[in-house]
Amino acid sequence: MISLDKKKQPHVPERTCIGCSGKFAKGTLLRFVLVSDVHIEIDPRHIKPGRGTYVCKKKSCADRVVKQKRLHRAFRCKVGEDIYEQFMKAMQSYE
Repeated sequence: MISLDKKKQPHVPERTCIGCSGKFAKGTLLRFVLVSDVHIEIDPRHIKPGRGTYVCKKKSCADRVVKQKRLHRAFRCKVGEDIYEQFMKAMQSYE
């Protein structure tokens, strides 16, 4: 006989950090959204429309993203150096 006493664990959405490729709960990562191929924004509530990517709050992940130009692949377009500067400024505000 199967016991029905166990409560089912709620589903926790996971996302992959583009810096370290680790899988984490969606709410623990920072989400960046590309706006009109010119500007990126932090999406703290994870609800803004558009192509987004997730990054850990660790400095080593941010450094790896910039050094290896990982935003190109994440946003599926060529992004300029100004986007990487915006990214680093945003990451520094969360340290």
